[in-house]
Formats: sequence, structure tokens, C-alpha cells
Amino acid sequence: MFRMTIKTNILTIFLGLVGIVALSLLLSQYYFSKKVAIESTTKTFGIISKNIREYLRKDHEEIENILYAKSRYRDILAPITFDPFHPALESMIQILQIKNNLHAVYVAHPDGNFYEVVNMRHRKPLYKVFQAPVSTEWTVVTIIDNRQQNAFLDKAFKLIGKKVFPKTYDPRNRPWYKEAVASGPKRVIDTAPYFFSHTHQRGVTYAIALEGNGTVLALDYTMGQLNQLLGLQRPGSHTEVFLADENGRKFASSAFEKQEGLRKEPAEHETGGLHTALVQALLAKKRTGYLPLRRRDDTISPSSMRWTGIPISGSG
Repeated sequence: MFRMTIKTNILTIFLGLVGIVALSLLLSQYYFSKKVAIESTTKTFGIISKNIREYLRKDHEEIENILYAKSRYRDILAPITFDPFHPALESMIQILQIKNNLHAVYVAHPDGNFYEVVNMRHRKPLYKVFQAPVSTEWTVVTIIDNRQQNAFLDKAFKLIGKKVFPKTYDPRNRPWYKEAVASGPKRVIDTAPYFFSHTHQRGVTYAIALEGNGTVLALDYTMGQLNQLLGLQRPGSHTEVFLADENGRKFASSAFEKQEGLRKEPAEHETGGLHTALVQALLAKKRTGYLPLRRRDDTISPSSMRWTGIPISGSG
């Protein structure tokens, strides 16, 4: 029968104690490292959310001020025809030059006629959408009686081409028009993020009704610059910072910002929904929790990811 010597017994006990102490130290280090990482992430995300909230607030105020000021101009009440050089063209271009993150400014008349100026500068995907000449700086979209005309202007505001084709579109049926008219002339309305009918880019519409006659002035704001801002806020190369609505639909993301150089913003089916737990947590103002990791092919992996969320009011 095997007998342990005193030396062997002592050595076994010593090694066991060393193992227990080492394991305890490793577990303690893991626990405190994890705790510090979570606290650091929460603090970082608090700073990010503050930056985004302030950005959205300032942008909202600037756009409201622009619409209030422009709604006093009488040139937007001039009849809309297929002449791209509407009396309001110059002032509408000035708005787009002042706020270069605006996609377009437009006016809808109570007879259903529609006049829009689109900012084409530094926005390559739009050239394919409109099939515009390469020297186009501004695209003027006019829709009258189910016919659309796209007129292309260069940087000197010279007409360099146009396209005319059938288009079934009545701005009076659009949510932004109805909401603006219902809200009255003293209130700027803003929509939830949606896909613009002409360009299929995701954005928000701000609109105001003019007093008395049912004319609505509106601005389209794309998510492009907001995506860029979110890209700058990313704490690491393997993280994503995004904004989601109350239905769990992402409408702006640092991941979208990386895709803009390759193609237009992601289509609606590509933006993806979020796990129900995230939406519930955000609405309940919880700050941290675990969610299943969603892969690109929309399958759910068994692993988990850490997320941190803070509701941001005024984000659409």
C-alpha cells in the first residue's frame, strides 16, 4: 500500500494552497477588470450620448430658424411651372449653402404642384439616382400633373440638361404635408426617419405651413452627417454606435458611415431591427445588459455582446 511521506504531504498541501491563491487572484483580477471596463464604457457612452444630444438640439434649432425665416418670403408663393428658374430658386440654394448637411429644400402648393432643389455637391450616389451630368451642382425637381422634370444646373447656375418622365406623386398625400397643414403656420414639424421617395435615402423632413393658403415649405435632412458623427464617437474599431427609434429600428449608425463611400445609404431591409430586450431596456432607461449577437446573415449566434444604451430625446 502506497504511503505518502511527510515531505510529500506538505508539498501537496503547499501546491494546493498556491493553486487556490492563484485561482483566487485570477478570478479577482477578472472581476475587477470587468467592472472597470463596464464603468469605463458607461462613462464613455455617457459622453457620447451628451455629444449626440447637443448636436441634435443645435441642428434642430438651426433648421427651425431657417424655416421660420424663409416662410416669410413671398417668392415661394409664385406659381410653379416647368421653368426651373423659379423666383424662389436663389433663396432656396442659399439655404442649402448655409446648411450643407441638408439634402433638399422644396415647396408644395395647394394645387399639388411641387418644386424642389437638391444639393448634389460631394454626393456621388445622387448622380446615379438622377442620372445627372458630372458637372451638376444642383438638381431642380418639378412635378406637375403626374409629370416630373429633373433640371440640372452647374456651379454657375447654368442649365446643362433636363429629363422629363411620368411620375405619380401628390405631395398633399405625404405625411409631412398633412402634419404641417394640421399644425398651422406657427409650428415647424419634423417626421420620424423614413426613406425619401425620390432618392431612397433615409432622412427626416422638417416642414412648416404658410399662413392661409395651404402652401408648405420643407427641408430634407439625411442621416449622412449624423452617421459621420457617430463614426467619430466610436470608442473602438470593433464597436458600433447607433440611434434607434421606439420600434427598435436603427436609423443612424457608425456602420452606415463606413458604407457611404462605397454606395448609397443602406436600404430599409439592411438597417435591421434590434432585439426586443434592447427596446424595452432603452424605454425603461436601463443602461446596461446582455443581448444575443446578431450576425450579418441575420442568424443568432450563441455568444453574447455587451451593449450600453441611453434614450436621447429629440432624435426623431
